[in-house]
Amino acid sequence: MSDMLDEYDFSKAERSKFYIPQEEVRLPHYLAPSLEQKLALLSNRSGKSRDALISMVLENELDLLLTVAN
Repeated sequence: MSDMLDEYDFSKAERSKFYIPQEEVRLPHYLAPSLEQKLALLSNRSGKSRDALISMVLENELDLLLTVAN
């Protein structure tokens, strides 16, 4: 038994229209409002995007953690 109705017409469907390769998926970031405000301030002052600032902070923190772990 199928849940598909007979009136569905897939004759003009496009295979993989919304497919995104796994390596191209980017996750959103959700921050506390106070952090968003600080990032907005730093972004305006530095001329760098919030994404760039977040990446810089995470990169530095991860480098520090890797140094401490070794």
